[in-house]
Amino acid sequence: MGGGFLERIGVALALNFCVNALMLAATARMAGRWVPLWRLLLGALLGAVYAAGCMAFRFLGGLFWHLLSLGLMSALCFGFDWKLMGVFTVLTLSLGGAALAAGRGGLWQLPLYGVGVYLLGRFAFGPPGRRLLPVQIQGEGKRVCLTALLDTGNELHDPITGEPVLVIGREPAQELTGLTGEQLRHPLDTLTQWKEPGLRLIPYRAVGAETGLLLAMKFPVVQVGGRKRPGIVAFAAESFGKDYQGIAGGMY
Repeated sequence: MGGGFLERIGVALALNFCVNALMLAATARMAGRWVPLWRLLLGALLGAVYAAGCMAFRFLGGLFWHLLSLGLMSALCFGFDWKLMGVFTVLTLSLGGAALAAGRGGLWQLPLYGVGVYLLGRFAFGPPGRRLLPVQIQGEGKRVCLTALLDTGNELHDPITGEPVLVIGREPAQELTGLTGEQLRHPLDTLTQWKEPGLRLIPYRAVGAETGLLLAMKFPVVQVGGRKRPGIVAFAAESFGKDYQGIAGGMY
């Protein structure tokens, strides 16, 4: 009896760990969010332990404890991002509802769950395929953290070295360099007047616009997603918005 119970606990741990990891990864993918693997696995492990605990202590199966476990799993994986918490919770409950419907013979309901999940991701995070990456830039005793949009069609690079160039918006550029918005808007004048070592110009071409120039510098640490290396950062004169403050090209 005891051995059979322990065996069921082990199966519940393994099965729920795998399902939780897939659900957390699906939520991150829908949001276009890069998540460190250790955080995803830690969140999945917490959910698996909770599922096993429900077998030993029936009161843990109540709605309050279920929602609490989902919130803690999301916080471990994504931090306290309320949108991602909500989407992960709804996604998980929808999967449970779909499994329950299938078990009761309501297979016709499964397409409705699928459409609901698609609409959830579509309206919560915008068009599919967008990917956001955490970025950290360090140099000259300063460190700036921001979020960058991965644009696979953007192949901006240094014409001399061929290195990929990360473009950041006005606010993080000012925080990192001390340059004013006016200086960023007039890169040629700034380059001749501002005696900062390493400042350079990067030519670019945008859709529907003439070629232009961006001020840029090379920093010893540029971490995009999980990849850390020295890199060139160019400074845009405008802001990109609330969702992301930089653009990483396909070369990243």
